[in-house]
Amino acid sequence: MCWALSYISDGGVEQIPTILQTNVLGRIVELLEHKEMAISVSCLRTIGNILTGSDDETQVAIEAGALNAMDRLITNQ
Repeated sequence: MCWALSYISDGGVEQIPTILQTNVLGRIVELLEHKEMAISVSCLRTIGNILTGSDDETQVAIEAGALNAMDRLITNQ
């Protein structure tokens, strides 16, 4: 799922609202901590693309726990 969303979200800021409307952001945040690094990286790329959107879209990602999950990802070996 995340790899496809990372490509879709990379298509420009006009794609971000479509992704947010699907209500998958919470699951993407959860998958940041997946044991498979490829899945975590795809989810991280997707969230990064969402964070390049508007202030409101960035706030949605923050409220979904993206920053906390990224903090745990950064401090994880």
